[in-house]
Amino acid sequence: MMARRRDTTWHAEFLRLVKAGLTFKAAVEKLGVSPATLNKHFHADRTFHGKARAHRARRLHGPPPDTSWHPRLPPLLAAGLSTRQAASQLHESPITVRNHLDRFPELRNAVDTALLHAHPAEPPPPDTTRDGPRAAL
Repeated sequence: MMARRRDTTWHAEFLRLVKAGLTFKAAVEKLGVSPATLNKHFHADRTFHGKARAHRARRLHGPPPDTSWHPRLPPLLAAGLSTRQAASQLHESPITVRNHLDRFPELRNAVDTALLHAHPAEPPPPDTTRDGPRAAL
């Protein structure tokens, strides 16, 4: 027996209401949907749940952080500036720069790549032990 299809016609309106500032509970009450139904839909459709949470998170936590300065950071650090000096040139707090390096893996990867290109790894020094590398054989 096939499972009954869920009525998802109210999803778009629910997301609009949440984005406008209503709580999940207030939005479902306004639409005449029970909280239990909302919970079932969240579990069945992770995309719908993710969009609803993203709209709610912006309302609860404010606007997303400013990342417009991220592309300018790797060259500054690769040029040898400290985090504090680079932050000063970017007109950001050193704590903000450190926090962004922790929170944004793509920024950390860009900095690592820039540092590797600016300072390529030197080859290891030659083995100067008396017996050389073949002694273990």
